[in-house]
Amino acid sequence: MPRPLTLRERELLFDLECELPSMRQNLDLAELVATHPLVQTSPNPVIGFAFTHAAMAVVINMVLRVFESVELLDRAAHHLATSPLLHPGRSTTPVDRDFAMIWRLRHEIITHRIKLAPRADAAFEAMSEEYGDYFVLLYSCLDKLANHVRALRSAGLLDAVSHERLVDWERPFTFDDVTRLVAAANELSRHNPHGPPPAATA
Repeated sequence: MPRPLTLRERELLFDLECELPSMRQNLDLAELVATHPLVQTSPNPVIGFAFTHAAMAVVINMVLRVFESVELLDRAAHHLATSPLLHPGRSTTPVDRDFAMIWRLRHEIITHRIKLAPRADAAFEAMSEEYGDYFVLLYSCLDKLANHVRALRSAGLLDAVSHERLVDWERPFTFDDVTRLVAAANELSRHNPHGPPPAATA
């Protein structure tokens, strides 16, 4: 008979349940700024730097967070009539194809401290060949995480944790929002091509 989930494990699962909408919203925004045509051609250096690096930072954080969630959900899987999420053994590789790819990318980040970018490492090449880009993979993983959490909620395994902390997330940024932001930054660059004056020193 499986041991009951500890209160801490239930709290972590509830935190994941609350966090999933925010994770999807962050991924939506990262994809938007990474693919927006005006971002790629903006003469404003702040826009180019911030949007380019912010999108990849979200992707890296999401890869790490998804695998943490898989490990947590695997500990709860034996309470449901479902298969474990991780293979038994020391390697603890995921059973699911999408989660297994996340495991490979996570391994590259932690072991080699590689920033995920279009480059010739094995994990990136495999991901590109199977999914095309990170966003396709990560959206699929978020959908699967949400399904697992809903199954736990339906089975009553999260009933001991209050559901009142769930909040409605603010409306996400849209394509038009980013367009207006980049246009405003470009206008500033045209009026002040040399950038702002240096800050006064005491």
